[in-house]
Amino acid sequence: MKKNTDKPQWISRLMLVLVVIFTSLTVLEAQVKVSGKVTDSNNEPLIGVNITVSGTKTGTITDFNGAYVLEVPDSKSVLVFSYIGYKTVLKDAGTTGVVNVTLIEDALQIEDVVVVAYGTQKKSHLTGAIASLKSERLDEIPVARLDQALQGKLAGVQVLNTNPEAGEAPQIRVRGMGSISAASDPLVVVDGFPVPEGLSMVSMNDVESIEVLKDAASSALYGSRAAGGVIMVTTKSGSIKKPKYTFKMYSGVRTALKLPEIHTTESYLGMLYNEAEMRKLDPAINGVAAETMAFNRATDHERATLLLQRYFVDQPTDWLQEGLRTFGSNQSYQLSASGGDKNMRYYVSGSYAGEEGIMKNSTYDKYNFRAKADIKLSNKVTLGLNLSPTFTRQERPGTDLTDYMRFPSWIPIRHNAATAALTGKVAGDYAQPADFNGISISGEGLNGEIWHLSGVNPFSSSNNNPVSIRERTSIFTDQYKLQASTYLTIDFTPNLQFKTSNGVYFSYKEYNKKEQTSANKQGNPNMLTRQLTMNTELLSENMLTYKNNWGGHELEGLLGFTAQKSTNKLNTIIGTKFPDENILSFNMASELVLNSPSISGTTSYYYSDALASFIGRVNYAYLGKYLFSVSMRADGSSLFAEGRKWDYFPAGSLGWRPSEEEFMKGLDWLSNLKVRVSYGVTGNNDIPQYAYMNLISTNNYVLGVGTGSWYKVWPRPIRRLVIRILPGRNWES
Repeated sequence: MKKNTDKPQWISRLMLVLVVIFTSLTVLEAQVKVSGKVTDSNNEPLIGVNITVSGTKTGTITDFNGAYVLEVPDSKSVLVFSYIGYKTVLKDAGTTGVVNVTLIEDALQIEDVVVVAYGTQKKSHLTGAIASLKSERLDEIPVARLDQALQGKLAGVQVLNTNPEAGEAPQIRVRGMGSISAASDPLVVVDGFPVPEGLSMVSMNDVESIEVLKDAASSALYGSRAAGGVIMVTTKSGSIKKPKYTFKMYSGVRTALKLPEIHTTESYLGMLYNEAEMRKLDPAINGVAAETMAFNRATDHERATLLLQRYFVDQPTDWLQEGLRTFGSNQSYQLSASGGDKNMRYYVSGSYAGEEGIMKNSTYDKYNFRAKADIKLSNKVTLGLNLSPTFTRQERPGTDLTDYMRFPSWIPIRHNAATAALTGKVAGDYAQPADFNGISISGEGLNGEIWHLSGVNPFSSSNNNPVSIRERTSIFTDQYKLQASTYLTIDFTPNLQFKTSNGVYFSYKEYNKKEQTSANKQGNPNMLTRQLTMNTELLSENMLTYKNNWGGHELEGLLGFTAQKSTNKLNTIIGTKFPDENILSFNMASELVLNSPSISGTTSYYYSDALASFIGRVNYAYLGKYLFSVSMRADGSSLFAEGRKWDYFPAGSLGWRPSEEEFMKGLDWLSNLKVRVSYGVTGNNDIPQYAYMNLISTNNYVLGVGTGSWYKVWPRPIRRLVIRILPGRNWES
């Protein structure tokens, strides 16, 4: 009988189970649990830091407190800590089980990228003229407007404050005048959206960076709107960090640094007399009879002003001081919150800025709110939202500073007993230039001369004195603005991305001006002016971007299509002859002032225009030192006639970085040297609506010979039709 030598099945199975258990225990004993915290140089926790085990796919990210827990194969494993904008750190797992890391910001990563038209680019690879300004301490400049804060901050950008009133926009010029006949203001782009009212709606607290495209090569992708340069504003976004709350405020006062010296009536006439004495000694007049030479150029009305000044006894009126405050004030308050994780980042802020100008009756208040969110819907799809409403209120004086400076010092603000006796006006009423017309006055003048003046007009002006205008006029402008946009990016491959951005800009402005009787000129009736303006901008941008690097080559391509539509509405109504000075309401107006060629009255208009564009760009760099860029934009505008609606704006540039060449590596005193040459075409479509069409408007019709005359038989001026034909209106480029 054959002997059975096979082992029972249960023994084989038992041995297999024991082997598996032993192997698992060995692996578990070898693994090490590591935990710790990742912070920045300020000891703030960093959220979303990638932590991987070198050579494996094992990894994790830090939580809201910057903490992490990770199991590694053994104590000799190397942990890799990486985070955008920070230097990568490698650490051994060790035997303690605790690894805390402080990440340091990588200046090269942070500073090496700047915003360009429809994208970003390495600063070292730029071949156009672009000035960049980061937001560091920008919000601490004591002004209420962002454009005022740019003064002296960017090379080639001139910011001129031409109006002393609070909240008034300065004049901005990029490399001087950019147009012969149209506007020279730069195009302002906020988060990719061209806004029609410049930088007025952006709070300085929300600014991340400002880039100015100064030459045609860098701004040509904005085509027909870039002749004056392009200012691009990027606002702050959230980051993968623990929620951060920031509150900032400042308050201060301001005063005029130096005021111009204004001559009094007596000092001005004294200068004329001194000039006359010096003229007598001029060799050029030798041989001319003294009695035929007009040595003294002082006129009778100027002599009359001196006699009036002495007659009134009062001190000369310093009109400039009457229009200014001793101190103005400014204040700002801003509260923001930001944070996020790997799937969503957010930034929310609210701010108030107030300014009381140096001029009286000049104030400006601005309220800003901004909310931004970047949401990662999947590994390949990202959604962004951006919402920013703004409200401003501006009070303006009834007359500008020039009016105060030109008014003579001998005129008092109000009539006193002496001026009332001379003019027949009531003491206490405002003293106006016309009150002194046709007066006769005698007295001792300069150098002991006795002057007898009859029927002179000391200051021939029909305007009232500026204090009376200011105190009987109020001007307020309220404006509501909203910028809202959304974007969606789809990463088809690591190198190919599609982005669509769609947004709306809305502005509603209400202007109210109230004038009491005789506010500007004697006899003018009281008046109420209300102007309502509404502007809507719709924008859609669709871009396909390709980026690739290989063997020292860097290639980037961009193709896109944009469409923008603008709609503008204006309604103006002017009422006059109200029965009560203090109740100016249109339902109580006795008359409505109609629009005419000589008077801007009640009117309304509506117009819209559209712009469609195709854009393309290719950037190429080899070894980071040989640079090339070419772009093209085609604009089609409804502002031009058929056959002239489209124009093209090409640009190209070359760059070379000799500082990256081997033969210059030893020059310690030279860190960066770049040689570039560029060519580009930009345009200006800032022309009147329908300028290419036949337009009919009204105008006064003159009858008679010479300059013509009005025939009394007509109850109102005859009108004639004016037709303007400009069929050849073309692009300015």
